[in-house]
Amino acid sequence: MKKILTTLSIIALVFTSCSKDDSPSEETSSSVLVKKMILTSTDEDDDSYYNSTYNFSYNGNKITTVTHDNGRDEYTYSNELLTKIETYDLTNVLVYEEIFTYNSTSQLVDYKFRDILDDFEDVNLYTYNSNGTITVKNFHRSIGSTTVPTITYDSVYYLTNGEISKIENSNGTYIGIHDGKNSPFKNVIGLNNAIILDAHMGDYEFYGASSNYVSLAVNTNIGLWGTYTYDSNNYPVTAEFVFKNSPTEATVNAQYFYN
Repeated sequence: MKKILTTLSIIALVFTSCSKDDSPSEETSSSVLVKKMILTSTDEDDDSYYNSTYNFSYNGNKITTVTHDNGRDEYTYSNELLTKIETYDLTNVLVYEEIFTYNSTSQLVDYKFRDILDDFEDVNLYTYNSNGTITVKNFHRSIGSTTVPTITYDSVYYLTNGEISKIENSNGTYIGIHDGKNSPFKNVIGLNNAIILDAHMGDYEFYGASSNYVSLAVNTNIGLWGTYTYDSNNYPVTAEFVFKNSPTEATVNAQYFYN
């Protein structure tokens, strides 16, 4: 799976509705929260991340802790904004850190994914352009370094109704098709900006801030495709995600359980 996500992980896999007809059901309640997610993968080279059960704990509508087969994730907030996720292994050793920095209008401007044990961080810098697009520059360096090395990835995001609808980068132009129904994490406070623009966010990389996508693809050989089944409130109960980076292909299946 990782060899496929290397191409796709730097782009936010998030798409929502563009019209009233596609908007999520008005009857859905803001109290609906996903409490458990089960991921399974058919990729024989995959690590345990995509074969794990995730249990979510909340304080109101904010995630506080996610426990999974490999350990746990601890969430930190500043008011309504997610500022840090710390991932600990089963022996309580800190292995990953995700740091989110915002500007005065609560836009995400700096994101760092830190691998503590291997001493490196991937950094995303976001610039909000006057035409409504967002330029994303990515680079890789040692943790704590103040050096900005050569940009390893440079993308332009296009937003529709507050969610990304197109991404342009050196791999081509990714176009998304969305279902207009509810993301499992729609009602979680503090995730919207992070989900929309973040390149990692492991638990959320398949979703938008409010809805789910059907595809994010350059062509039939490069991209990500999702199919879903839904409950009566238009929240997914199962999903199948297919990743393609020709000639490699892998599938992740998901199940969701709500309060």
